[in-house]
Amino acid sequence: MDRLQAARQMRADGSQHTVDLTAAELGGETPPKPRLEWGRPSRCPECNGRGYLDHIDMVDRIMYEHCTECGHKWTITQAQTQASQA
Repeated sequence: MDRLQAARQMRADGSQHTVDLTAAELGGETPPKPRLEWGRPSRCPECNGRGYLDHIDMVDRIMYEHCTECGHKWTITQAQTQASQA
């Protein structure tokens, strides 16, 4: 069973709230912040889900993205991606 299916299963007490921890979180380490790259999708700022790159505006240098899990939409400028790498 994959992680998404496991996360959607109901717990024994009937609640649908699940906690999905990574190995780094279990070890007490803070996972590294994902690096922003121009032209590549990023993680969702709301739920940390997978981002989908909808469109790149090459004139204004803006990437338009949405989350495949929660549907949140956001934009990232090329300047923001360069600032995150510094």
